[in-house]
Amino acid sequence: MAAEIDRRARMEWPAIKKTLMSWLEEGFIRSPFYGPAARVLFSPKFAAAFERFYRGGHDRLRTRTPPAFSALQARLGLRRLTEVETRHQTMNRRFDAMAAALPSGLVAQKRDLVGSPAFYNLVALSSIPPATLRREAMRRGVDIGLAGEVADDCAAFLGASDCPVAADVHARAALLPLYEGMSERRFRRVTDVLRDIFAGVGTP
Repeated sequence: MAAEIDRRARMEWPAIKKTLMSWLEEGFIRSPFYGPAARVLFSPKFAAAFERFYRGGHDRLRTRTPPAFSALQARLGLRRLTEVETRHQTMNRRFDAMAAALPSGLVAQKRDLVGSPAFYNLVALSSIPPATLRREAMRRGVDIGLAGEVADDCAAFLGASDCPVAADVHARAALLPLYEGMSERRFRRVTDVLRDIFAGVGTP
């Protein structure tokens, strides 16, 4: 019993560290310093190094014995469970609103094909290169994710070259900001920026 308590105590720090990093990340994204810093960190020169740093900073719990929730994770999970359905409905409404507001050059991911999904951000296929979309959006204060920030190219990791549709989706996917605490003002700002970008470049 003492060994089990000690093992779980050792598992507390990675969970606490991940929580602290998430809070810091959220505060930084909402700060006025994010735009200038993001232009540097996501530039071709620094993007790969920053991704390695970012992934390394979010520890995963590794143990030879079956993993268990730490006390902190359990407390947070139980509290969140009481709100999960309301939050789920709110995110679904936000997804529908953003998908409807997107310009024709962005096609939102399919949903409700199996079950009822939950969302954190919104993935869309872009008719212009996502790198161009990110650059133009970032100039206007909106962050767009692409490539490994959307999902890993599993076919490439496995050395497969016969997955052209998956490769095309990976190359064209853009991660649009959509989150629970998003204000209506920020929501309108994001959608206005996206429409402005596609109006400027034209829609192929």
